[in-house]
Amino acid sequence: MKRHPKLIIFDLDGVIFRGQYLLRLSRRVGLFGHLRNLCRCLLYEMGVLPIDVLLREVYTSFEGMRLAELRKAYDEMTLAGGADQAVRELKARGGEVAIMSSGVPDFIVRDVADRLGADMGYGIEVGVAGEALSGEIGGRLTVADGKRIVIEKLMRDGGIGWEDVMVVADDINNLGVMMKAGISVGVNACRPVREIATYLVDGADLTGICGLLDVGDKPVDVWESWLQDARRKLVHVFAAGVPYVAALAFVPVIAALCVMIVVYSVSEWVRLNGYKVPLVSDVTALCIRRQERRRFVLAPVTLALGVTASLVLFPYEVATATILIVAFSDSAAALVGRAWGTMRIPYNTSKSVQGSVAAFVVAYACAAFYFPVHVAAVAAIVSTLIESLPIVDDNVTVPIGTGLILTGMAG
Repeated sequence: MKRHPKLIIFDLDGVIFRGQYLLRLSRRVGLFGHLRNLCRCLLYEMGVLPIDVLLREVYTSFEGMRLAELRKAYDEMTLAGGADQAVRELKARGGEVAIMSSGVPDFIVRDVADRLGADMGYGIEVGVAGEALSGEIGGRLTVADGKRIVIEKLMRDGGIGWEDVMVVADDINNLGVMMKAGISVGVNACRPVREIATYLVDGADLTGICGLLDVGDKPVDVWESWLQDARRKLVHVFAAGVPYVAALAFVPVIAALCVMIVVYSVSEWVRLNGYKVPLVSDVTALCIRRQERRRFVLAPVTLALGVTASLVLFPYEVATATILIVAFSDSAAALVGRAWGTMRIPYNTSKSVQGSVAAFVVAYACAAFYFPVHVAAVAAIVSTLIESLPIVDDNVTVPIGTGLILTGMAG
């Protein structure tokens, strides 16, 4: 069993809260005030606006707001599923749990800590004039390195080091303490956090955190892994229908492929920053491998580019054959190689001889629908050779290389 942390720090916004408290509160200052604060938050997420400047400008816009509005906004926030259970389990393992926020008022953070059974809560100090905000803020958590200062004081009080600390967070304000902590967990995290976190949790439930401490990332189930690969290859197979639709409506199909590239790229950027595009992100989540959760998954983009380039550059028969090859032969190589791939290719040990044989047979069959047998054989050899090379993504090189050969031989 792994060593359990003695001090666990939970970020509040985006981790315990499903959303951002400051943006919820900004709705009380009118449309333009809300939009200005939204822009400030975006600039902060991009690393343009420092945390202290962000907080000062946002809370200045709240000057004169009644304290009752702060509580109403708090009541509207939804808590992550299983947050109370995660806190209870971590405490049961001997850890002290602190909830910490560099944007939410201290009295609200402490209330969240009480609700969840955490040992302590720390937020920022807000100036009050009567029953309203004065627009002023203070406290250690309002500065860029504030969380480190507060955590190190807790460490000194408890006689522990950074190796005994776990930080659960989602945004760039926590990068410094996450890199120092013995364990770091990114929850629906932005890309910089994804790149350095020990573990990742995507979704609206925190109950899986304690399991990570015992066994790390859940071992990949063999059947689920097969299903995942099947889903990935199904996307390839769908590409086979594109040339036939393009024969009926060429320009709309090309336009649709371009739109798909843009929508998917935006979806991936959104996913890597802890958010979701409905449907697109759900499909992506079903297909991506564990190691791909931390980076942009490029394969759908290159597949669409390969199909588009084939349709634009080559005659219809050539384009159709090359698209069928990239749709079916790559899938055959992957599935056969996974099931029976015992002989590794010397210059690319990630692929197998058996997989390449399957790729050749399928590629030959696809090309033989449109070209003489000797032309189809050469095209299959070329496509199989390109597919076997140690190229990160062959969704463009296979159709382009094969298309050039077919065009040259078919005259």
